[in-house]
Amino acid sequence: ELEINEEQSGNTLADAIKLYIDLNYQKDLKMTDLADVHGIHPNYMSRLFKQSFGLSPKKYLMEVKLSKAAGLLKKTSLPVSTIAISVGFPDPLAFAKVFHKAYGVSPSVYRQQAKASS
Repeated sequence: ELEINEEQSGNTLADAIKLYIDLNYQKDLKMTDLADVHGIHPNYMSRLFKQSFGLSPKKYLMEVKLSKAAGLLKKTSLPVSTIAISVGFPDPLAFAKVFHKAYGVSPSVYRQQAKASS
């Protein structure tokens, strides 16, 4: 399910950071740890990532988590709490709050709407 755009995969540091996030989004990723893995300062990492992709690595990580969760809500009947944990939210209530802010509806309502439209 990992999509790698060949034009963008020029082995740059920003691409490496993005790939690391794509492969490890479900872990408790801290931006300082992400920068350490790549041997750079967190501020430099954020600036570089934002220049390359137009958003901060922290925001990208959240988008990946929410996108994966939305996909699981559409395709599975797993409990919302299980989906929350599987995408890296140890607290299902915090997940529901963040999801609602991003999508405008709760995860349960999102699932119902997705099933109704298919």
